[in-house]
Amino acid sequence: MPRRSQFAWWTVMCLAILIAIVGLLTVFAPEARSPIAVAQIDRAALALFLHITASVAALLIGPLQLLPRIRARHIAIHRWMGRVYVTMVALGGIAGLVMAPFAYGGIVSASGFGALALAWLGTTALGLKSIREGAVAEHRRCMLRSYALTMAGVMLRIYLPIAMVAGAIFEPAYHLIAWLCWVPNLLLAELWLARRSGAGTEGARLDGAPRGAV
Repeated sequence: MPRRSQFAWWTVMCLAILIAIVGLLTVFAPEARSPIAVAQIDRAALALFLHITASVAALLIGPLQLLPRIRARHIAIHRWMGRVYVTMVALGGIAGLVMAPFAYGGIVSASGFGALALAWLGTTALGLKSIREGAVAEHRRCMLRSYALTMAGVMLRIYLPIAMVAGAIFEPAYHLIAWLCWVPNLLLAELWLARRSGAGTEGARLDGAPRGAV
C-alpha cells in the first residue's frame, strides 16, 4: 500500500476507534450522554442503542475490509467480516430510519438522517448483490460508498464541535450538518472512484471472480 494510502487508512482507523468509544459511552455511560441522545432515548431508546452498537461495529470493521492484504491472503476472513458488516449496516440503517422522524430540528434534520439511512442501506445492498453475481470490482465500488456513509457518524461528531466553537447557532447548524455529515463523503468517494476508473486501475468486472462469494 502506498504511503499516502497508508496515512489515509490509519487516519480513518483512528477516527473510527475514537468515535466508537464516544458511541459506546452513550450506551453504557448515562452521564456522558448529550441532550440530543437523552431526547432520543425518551422517544426511541431501543432504536438508538441498536443504531449505535451496530454502527460502531460497522465503523470498526470497514477499514479492515479495505485492506488489500486481507482480501488477497485471507479471503475467508474478508468474507466473514463482510457478512458481519452487511448485517450491522442493515440493523443500524433500519434503526436509523426508525429514529429519523424524531431527529432534533424537525423535518430538515429528519429528512437528512432519513436519506442517509436509505443511502447506507442501498449502497450496502448493491454491494452484496454485486459480489453474489461475481462482479468484484463493482462490489468494491459499492462498499467504498457504503463505508463513506458509515463515516457520517464520525463527521457528525467533528462538525458539531467545530460549529459551536465557530459561534454558530445550534439548530440551523444541526440542520446543515444532518446533510453535511454524509453528502460530501459520498461525493468524495465518487470522485476517488472516477479518478481510479479514469486511470484504468479497475475493470468493470474481474474475469473468473467467484459468484456468491459472500
